[in-house]
Amino acid sequence: IGVNKIKRKTNLGRYKEILSAFTRNGLGFLFIKKSVFSGDGTQESMKNAAEKGKLSVGERLRKTCEELGPTFVKLGQILSTRTDIVSQDIAMELAKLQDSAAPFPFELAREVIETEFCDKLEHIFPEFDPTPVAAASMSQVYRARLNSGQTVAVKVRRPDIDQSIAMDTRVLKSIARFVDKYTRYGELYEFEGMVDEFVAVMLKELDFTIEADNAERIAKNAQHYPGIATPKIHWIYTSRRVLTMEYIEGIRIGDVRALKKAGIDTKKVGNNFVNCLLMQILKDGFFQADPHPGNEIIRPNGELVMIDLGMAGVLSEHFRSLLSYMLVGMSVKNTRRVAESVLDMGIVQEHVNEKAFEREIGKLLERFMYGPLDTVNIVEVFTGIFEVASRFRIKIPREFTMVAKCLGTVQKIIEQLAPELSMLEIANHVAKRIFKDKFSAHELAHDALSQAVDWGDLTREVPVALHRFLRKAEETDFVLELKINEIDKMEKRMEQVFNRIAWAVVLLAVSIVMAGVVIALGTYFSGRQDDSLVDLGLLAIVVGATIAGIIVAGLLISIITSARSGRRK
Repeated sequence: IGVNKIKRKTNLGRYKEILSAFTRNGLGFLFIKKSVFSGDGTQESMKNAAEKGKLSVGERLRKTCEELGPTFVKLGQILSTRTDIVSQDIAMELAKLQDSAAPFPFELAREVIETEFCDKLEHIFPEFDPTPVAAASMSQVYRARLNSGQTVAVKVRRPDIDQSIAMDTRVLKSIARFVDKYTRYGELYEFEGMVDEFVAVMLKELDFTIEADNAERIAKNAQHYPGIATPKIHWIYTSRRVLTMEYIEGIRIGDVRALKKAGIDTKKVGNNFVNCLLMQILKDGFFQADPHPGNEIIRPNGELVMIDLGMAGVLSEHFRSLLSYMLVGMSVKNTRRVAESVLDMGIVQEHVNEKAFEREIGKLLERFMYGPLDTVNIVEVFTGIFEVASRFRIKIPREFTMVAKCLGTVQKIIEQLAPELSMLEIANHVAKRIFKDKFSAHELAHDALSQAVDWGDLTREVPVALHRFLRKAEETDFVLELKINEIDKMEKRMEQVFNRIAWAVVLLAVSIVMAGVVIALGTYFSGRQDDSLVDLGLLAIVVGATIAGIIVAGLLISIITSARSGRRK
């Protein structure tokens, strides 16, 4: 109970920090109408909003995330990929969030390293520069030297980051539950699920062994892509809180002036970069999800090294195929192909007029892609697709927004590095090459072998399964059950039909009785002594009464039997 009280107090303090940060940046009106801190809080919030009026909402949100620390920086970065939730201008501003922070003391880094490897720092790294090379919100990077003499980069996680993120995620979850329960936005986006997904991403980034695995997986795929590399991982000095890898000397990809001064072919670097990333997305299904300029280093020989792989995107084969079809359709201006790909990859919340959707996609392609491919901005096209899909209540999957954000980041780099390159044109060539490779002799042989293995497994399993079935059939407890969906509803409906038929027959019998009575009375009152008519009337009465009695008795027996059967069940 005491721990829960402490958590509640801590959470309340964090709530106050969050609301204060939003208020200082002129965004307090997004959450409250009256301040929870003072009587004139609303006026103060509006005053700050007016003072911040020179800044856009996106800029104020970015500043607020930077003030609130690593959790909100990461949240802002993820929101920058969700243009189905925030507008494009806000998404572009949030994409500028840089994962940076003030450095923490070297002694704390020493303590983390020595705790992780149960040894003195000097025994592990004979040389260790106490001044960090880079300081981020979740970690710091130092330059050091191993006993082998190799220079390495040592990434150390911030000591207090676990508690900070745990507290922030609790607060975010409670806010998300409120939004889901009491606002119309919760019906569309399920914010609590988004927070759970965000927490999963954060936990992965906190575990440096996952980043090391990502680096080795991308390095294995990058062997086939010219001019691309990743740092070598030193697993013996890598753990959940410490990552030791090859130290990369070079120039950051964003420093175009330095690259040209060093005589590096920026167009070749840009072409290799885009080709590699698109092959990762469309072929490998595993790609660097955060390729901002700080994560790409160019060696003196022009080789590009991806140095931060904590965020990696994973795509299914089905999604990759749809994305390839969509890119080829965009390049050849095939409206139907693009529309079908978007519909197949999206989640349709209600009936969609496919013809109308295809017409809107056609208008989009005409607006953005009327000229040559080298003039097309792929990010603008993707943004247009988001807008059209939202109008038709099509929920774009997270994978598509993640790919769009990744390509948008690369687009900005290429515009500075080699503006003559067309990302859509390169994407078209990559997609066509992948389609061609699918029908190569090697791939067809691989598919045939894979199917042969599946058929072989099935051939081995069928006799065993059939033998088990026959043995079970010989046992006394074998019961064959046939289950029909909604059989109860069908039984009730059939019972209603038969009841109506039975009552119709009863009514017919009663009608016969009444006819007999009418004949008999008519004969009596007319004074005619016609024995044949009297006999006919008596016969009608007897037959009708008998039929009615039989039907009524049958219905009563059926009702009693059904009631007893229901009680037994």
